[in-house]
Amino acid sequence: MPPDYRGQVSYKDGVEVPHGTKGSVRPDFCNGTTCSIEVKNYDIGKYADNLINNISKQALERQKHLPNGMQQQVWIDVRGQHLTPALEFKIRRGIVRKSNGIISSKQIEFLKDKR
Repeated sequence: MPPDYRGQVSYKDGVEVPHGTKGSVRPDFCNGTTCSIEVKNYDIGKYADNLINNISKQALERQKHLPNGMQQQVWIDVRGQHLTPALEFKIRRGIVRKSNGIISSKQIEFLKDKR
């Protein structure tokens, strides 16, 4: 992670708040007010639908509380798993649709095994 990113920053109503503030959201990593990153590690063979639902629900809730203009990104760790092109497409499409476009396909990154 680049040095300007901080972990577990809490936000509510567009401003940074103390950790644990009731009703706040807390992405895994943030860089100022420009980008929030959520990292997920699911068994995509069994739980792809749960992954899609969880990310989308979080994106919708975070949209209410992150600073205006902060881009939400998702990093999905699939190292050690078999990610087919069809499954990657399904996950991307599902997140984009269920998040109402808050997260675009370009904002989804799959962390894969190095070849």
